[in-house]
Amino acid sequence: MGLELYLDLLSQPCRSIYIFARTNNIPFEFKHVELFK
Repeated sequence: MGLELYLDLLSQPCRSIYIFARTNNIPFEFKHVELFK
């Protein structure tokens, strides 16, 4: 995988990036981070 996405799916901007990548079949590796910890 060429793209690594560090996202917290509780964040709306992060969710929009995740949905965009999935919808457009962009290969990525999802890395979960906790922004509000």
